[in-house]
Amino acid sequence: MKHKNGLIAISYLITSLGILVVIGWVFNILTLKAVLPGFTTMKVNAALCFIALGVAFNLTLKEKGRSIYLILAGFAFLVCLLSFLQDILNANFGIDELLIADNGNFLKNNFHPGRMAPTTAVSFFLIAFSLFILNNKRWNIFGQYVLHFVSLITFIAIVGYFFSVPTLYKLAYLPSMAVHTAIALFVFSIAISMVNPYLGITGLFTGDRIGNQMARRLFPKMIIALFILAFLRIEAHRYQLVGVELGIILFALSFSFVGLILIWDTATLLNKIDHKRENAENEIRLNNENLEKTVIERTADLKRSLEAQGKLNNELHEKIELVKQQDQTIEKIQEFKFLADSIPQIIWTTKADGTVDYYNQYWFTYSGLTLQETTDQGWIGVMHPDDLEKCVAAWKESFTTGTSFESEYRLKRGHDGVYKWHLGRAQPMKNEDGQIIKWFGSGIDIDEYKKAIELQKRIALFEDFNRIVAHNLRGPAGSIQMILAMMSESESDTEKSELFVMLKQSSATLNETLNDLMQVLEVRNNNNLPYDDCNLKEIVAGVEAMLTGQIISKHAKIHTDFEVLSMKFPKIYLESIFYNMISNSLKYCKSDIPPEIRIASRFANDKVILTFSDNGLGIDLIMHGDHIFKLNKIFHRGLIVKELAFL
Repeated sequence: MKHKNGLIAISYLITSLGILVVIGWVFNILTLKAVLPGFTTMKVNAALCFIALGVAFNLTLKEKGRSIYLILAGFAFLVCLLSFLQDILNANFGIDELLIADNGNFLKNNFHPGRMAPTTAVSFFLIAFSLFILNNKRWNIFGQYVLHFVSLITFIAIVGYFFSVPTLYKLAYLPSMAVHTAIALFVFSIAISMVNPYLGITGLFTGDRIGNQMARRLFPKMIIALFILAFLRIEAHRYQLVGVELGIILFALSFSFVGLILIWDTATLLNKIDHKRENAENEIRLNNENLEKTVIERTADLKRSLEAQGKLNNELHEKIELVKQQDQTIEKIQEFKFLADSIPQIIWTTKADGTVDYYNQYWFTYSGLTLQETTDQGWIGVMHPDDLEKCVAAWKESFTTGTSFESEYRLKRGHDGVYKWHLGRAQPMKNEDGQIIKWFGSGIDIDEYKKAIELQKRIALFEDFNRIVAHNLRGPAGSIQMILAMMSESESDTEKSELFVMLKQSSATLNETLNDLMQVLEVRNNNNLPYDDCNLKEIVAGVEAMLTGQIISKHAKIHTDFEVLSMKFPKIYLESIFYNMISNSLKYCKSDIPPEIRIASRFANDKVILTFSDNGLGIDLIMHGDHIFKLNKIFHRGLIVKELAFL
């Protein structure tokens, strides 16, 4: 379940609110009962319902104590039903002041002291009902819309308090809903709807598609704009700054202008996303078309080369048998040489002791060497130094065991000094006793085929880069979303200011990450990877900014012990490594212990050693050690994760 820890925290807050209000009634603390003087108080029965439903929701999330949570939900359901029936039937069942007398409201002409407002009773009644069918797959969609109705009722009450319009938080002469009751019910109904996040209106804001992202982006801005315009309209009317008709026209014009700005902002973002998608699709399509064409061509060339070699081997064996039958006449030897010289591949033979005794003309044309130079130098001056040791070892193995020889190596072309890949093969010729009497070998040009394989690897590299882009952007975006959620829930201006600073920092980090990723893409295209002077403390600070929301929500602590403060490394790669290690520590932390992450650096054997450790779940290296640095690997099936990627 997404956001499970956050929902559990809300259940604790709801329960704590109810307990505080009960304490306020017991000790007659007005602030706990009504928040501010003159505001409506939260009744004792309402506080008890908050406690019961908060505990019931907590048990539901933890999937335990089903009988207890049903009893608590049933208690709240019954209390609110009876309270509402009292208003409908104009009766008094004696439940309003059963525990504590409400003398203060009697002095304010409240004919039913201690009784919660009808809208409050209906809201509690519907929330308790939704908890009964929360996990019922057949009825949970109905419960989701019941919760949306509660959110609507309480939101209207909150708007009434915000604009000082009592009509919105009370019905005629009936008691009004307390301000903290309205806020708590609004948050509580939304939290319960998050248990089924893809149902009802909640699904509009929690999905991963572009429409859901636009809804999350557009709705808060629209609400803020409407509130500001409405506030200005009401204040202008109250102070008689403008007339009714002019005020309505100004409100309509202002809202049209704000709507235009929001539409422009959304359209601009959608156009950018669509443009990037089209470019990516076109690039991938062109790469795939080029790759398919190249692979087909190179495969055909290789097939022809292999067929030619196969035919050559067959013809060579036939000629050898013919030469043996005719006592190795000079005429047949010349025919063999002519055949070998006519093939555009390197042909060579050796004696039984491994001494080369023949090269075809293509060898001399390709290498630019004479027979004497070839005899003196062998292949050492022609073969690429990096391939020489491997090729010699393979030839010694075949020569010693009498098995077929095969190796890939690069040979330098004589006229321009360019190294081209060749596939070398050799077969031993044996007599009737099984003794090797000669070796016949060839070298096929496979340079174009190797280039096609390299092209395919580059395309795979760009696909991996796309995954890295998605992974590195997910953290800052998730942090921004979490900070916005915390700002919407916060009631403290100071806390909101601090969160706003964090939001600006996360936004700047997101922009910096995008710029760094574009630099990495440019570097990869140019095949030139620069090494930067990386300050480890600055990198840790940058990752903390990207993961601010997760660090705050999980009360995580990051400790550093850097013996080496700076190191030479590609900065964006090192930042990605730090980001992955820290974000994975946060993801795989223990649910009941705040994460503690320790990062250290030291010198060892002229190298900088980075060490990451945490108090989380850990990874079974015996089981997963071979896969730990591979893409899309999950080692804890009980957790929802995206992917692990190292640049």
